Amino acid sequence: MDKRAVLAVIVVIAVVVVGVAGYVFTRGDSSDAIQYTKMDPSKQLDAIREGAIDGGVLWEPYATAAEMSGDAEVVTWSDEFWNGHPCCVVAVDNKFAQKNQDAIIAFLAAQIKAWSWISEAIDANSPNHQTLIDITKKHTGLTNDEEIVASLEHMELTYKMNNDVTDGERGFDAWLEYYVDEFINLDLIKEKDLNAKGCNNSKEFIDKIVNGEYLAKAEALGDNYSGLTEPVTMRIGQLGGDVHQLALVVSMSSAAGENGKSMLEQMNINAVSNKVYAAGVDIMNAFAGGELDIAYVGSPPVIQFSAKQSELDVSIIACANTNGSALIVKKGMFDENMSLEEKIKGLKGKVIGEPATGSIQHLMLLYLGDKYGVDVSAWN
Repeated sequence: MDKRAVLAVIVVIAVVVVGVAGYVFTRGDSSDAIQYTKMDPSKQLDAIREGAIDGGVLWEPYATAAEMSGDAEVVTWSDEFWNGHPCCVVAVDNKFAQKNQDAIIAFLAAQIKAWSWISEAIDANSPNHQTLIDITKKHTGLTNDEEIVASLEHMELTYKMNNDVTDGERGFDAWLEYYVDEFINLDLIKEKDLNAKGCNNSKEFIDKIVNGEYLAKAEALGDNYSGLTEPVTMRIGQLGGDVHQLALVVSMSSAAGENGKSMLEQMNINAVSNKVYAAGVDIMNAFAGGELDIAYVGSPPVIQFSAKQSELDVSIIACANTNGSALIVKKGMFDENMSLEEKIKGLKGKVIGEPATGSIQHLMLLYLGDKYGVDVSAWN
């Protein structure tokens, strides 16, 4: 049997074996590249257990759940190399916002209220603590209270687009500019894309797509603000199971509201969110298709889509969280005394699950590969 015939047999066997496990890709090879494949974060741990993938890059609470399961271990948390990086943001369709400015401000006022409620409810002694746990369980599908609490400790939920930082630190805008520059270096965005938007560099581009005016007005409303005088329907996008977006989930829950009404309902906002999305790319496609008015979504997908799609007109109007992602692998893959560099180099030829190309998790994996001189490529 010649080499091509042998290879064909191996491929067929691999596809059949992996297909039984419910996946449509085969294992990695002996190449010198870390290979990534698209996979929902909620499915990555099971895929590692079954041997379908070797590791994953995922958001909370799934990273903590994987670590606490005993079947996977964290190679590195995102704050260990990008401390303070913004991950998810609130993005709005500008056409909708221009026609419904008061509604956008009211929406953000509800989010500020939700963030405040969460910060109080995280305390185990809070009367709202179990309610927070229950809301998060329903959103994520997790059932372990300890996993929920631990996952909230690996990130900071914040609406503030903070640019007031000390020397040597990056503020909100500077982080987004860094993402743009990295995407250009990785050839995921081209300079001509920015030029087509009338921008000469990453700073001009971020200045163009970040709008802090709505948030400033929402912050100025105060505790006595009672909401809109007339109801407004708002089509809202969110990622399934992502605790980075917990403020949105809380603001939509009657359990966290008053008198049987959610915080958004109290603001006279009719929140329509019948669909949850697997990744930020899916949310941006929904924006481009005219399906959404506002959404919680990762900042990198907003940047990529805004740069490359001329018909897309969205703005980032608030932060949602900083930190809160991790690279995980099967338990025991690496010796605990190995350095991060040794572990990243040890991923050569391995398959890593990630939410989608263009996600913050994708950018993390590319960054780590570049930092330690390891190629990162799509598995096919």
